[in-house]
Amino acid sequence: IEEFRYAVTRRQALQLLDEFIEERLADFGPYEDAMATDEPTLFHSTLSLYLNNGLLLPWEICERAIQAYKDGKAPINSVEGLVRQILGWREFIRIYYEAMMPEVREANFMNFEKRLPELFWSGDTDMHCLQQSLKAVIEQGYSHHIQRLMVLSNFSNLTKTDPRELNKWFWFAYV
Repeated sequence: IEEFRYAVTRRQALQLLDEFIEERLADFGPYEDAMATDEPTLFHSTLSLYLNNGLLLPWEICERAIQAYKDGKAPINSVEGLVRQILGWREFIRIYYEAMMPEVREANFMNFEKRLPELFWSGDTDMHCLQQSLKAVIEQGYSHHIQRLMVLSNFSNLTKTDPRELNKWFWFAYV
């Protein structure tokens, strides 16, 4: 990571939450599934790592977003989109993952056996969406959920990569 821009304290994480609420939440809803060249975050919160390491709690992000709606600072589609991502997806999957361990970690439903392509480490590809998604991870240790799900995971499925290989890469490459 060339430019270290991550919070390491709760106070810093709360400041990033405030910045997201004030500067990007209003546009999150219309653009939550968007990708643009050399724009790795767009209007995303980039708060997932602080949920993962305990510096922020899911309910406090949701409460701040709901309050922004009540204060007229964010439209309902942006707040609903964020709350749905956190409570309806992230927390549901986290609980599912914990309840189904270790089976879900080792699952390989399609029986794919190929190794993770080298381009995941180098970012060297002519496929623009894939290159942009990998560039974000290589340079920042981050990519938003559309890049993770629709580009990186989909590419792995199309190339019949063993999902455990991809999972190890996600654990290694992301902050």
